[in-house]
Amino acid sequence: MEKTSAAASKNVNVDELDFSRAEDQIKALEAFRANAIPNLEADFRTNYKGKAGRKIGIVGGDRKYSGAPYFAAMAACKAGADLVHVFCHEEAARAIKSYSPDLIVHGCMKDERDLLETKEDMKEKLHNFEPKEREDWLIENILLENCREILSRMDAMVIGPGLGRDRVMWACAKKCFEVARQRNIPVVFDADALFMIDTSSAWSEDNEMEKYKSHNGYVVFTPNVREYTYGFDPNNPCGTTMSHVRSFLELGRRCGILHSGHRIYPSILAKGVDDIYVHLDGSQEGPIRFGNIPGSKKRCGGQGDILSGVLAVFLAWSAEQYRREFEQRDAEHATIEKAKDHFRRSSKLACFCASKLTREAARRAYEKQKRSLQSSDILLELPSALEDLFPSDVVDFNDKDDENMNNNNANNNNNNNNNNNNNSSRRTKVKRERNY
Repeated sequence: MEKTSAAASKNVNVDELDFSRAEDQIKALEAFRANAIPNLEADFRTNYKGKAGRKIGIVGGDRKYSGAPYFAAMAACKAGADLVHVFCHEEAARAIKSYSPDLIVHGCMKDERDLLETKEDMKEKLHNFEPKEREDWLIENILLENCREILSRMDAMVIGPGLGRDRVMWACAKKCFEVARQRNIPVVFDADALFMIDTSSAWSEDNEMEKYKSHNGYVVFTPNVREYTYGFDPNNPCGTTMSHVRSFLELGRRCGILHSGHRIYPSILAKGVDDIYVHLDGSQEGPIRFGNIPGSKKRCGGQGDILSGVLAVFLAWSAEQYRREFEQRDAEHATIEKAKDHFRRSSKLACFCASKLTREAARRAYEKQKRSLQSSDILLELPSALEDLFPSDVVDFNDKDDENMNNNNANNNNNNNNNNNNNSSRRTKVKRERNY
């Protein structure tokens, strides 16, 4: 990859890029590396756990599905996350804990069977509650009691892998989304969460409105071709898709998830032969096709989960970039329009880079495994693909620093040559003395 200066990389106009051209794809990768990805080499003395890689939460995994949340979580790990927590059903938790010690697994989510058992145990305490109030109180105060504080620490969240179709699991996922919006962190909706949103009855309308202070955040929906029918069709962003997303967000406000002044910036990253990006806030943009990015020629379960985990990390880095550049450094001049423009561009860039990395890892895995390819093989290729696309040993792209570095290297080489010559002279002298 040809090196570009820091100023040029940071000031790339994302709106002018053609994401199907190889040259522009390189510019996009370098822009994301220069602007969003933490610099490990420069900041390693001040890094602490969770600072550079951030903390990612995966919400999903019912009694039957433990693989999907595992793939999403491990993809987040391999993409650069420092800590990854999985919030799932206790039966899925047992399996996921046995898959990898790198994940922190919480078996805090419950299903309808658990709810019935819990109600039976607490009949006396719930005697004065109405049936609907009993369910809400149990989910709020019992089922998620041990995980709410941990959920609030996350820097990004993926909701959906292995979530299933159980209404109580959906209610738990809704509570997780409420915490995410309180914390103003990016949220990726994938898999069963898209069906959950399509089924509007999953969202209760009886909760009181709760006002939050924060105003900006990413929400990305990642449907595959079959899930387009849930109302997330990137080829029809101005029709049913836009009305569907607006209905979901408006329902979220009625549920107390969003305050009327709380702005979120929804996008779609649709998976297919070519991944397609659509930005859905106000000035709708897209569909933008991420073309000419080779991937695996075999489709197997778990590839979409890997993409969602990678995307969560990249959005967490983009959100940190926003806080660094707008909320801290330029808070006085930050406006809704500036924020809107930043989230639109950075969301598009993060989605492209996540798509590129996932497809590159899948391509490498397919070249080795062919018909035997599984998603676990793609996970093995993520680290090398990540390092090739976003090298971590580059401290700065600045041309002046590169020149100084080259001069220092030249001086060091001269010094090493002089030292080698001196050492050689000493050895020759000692040898001669011994001969005498």
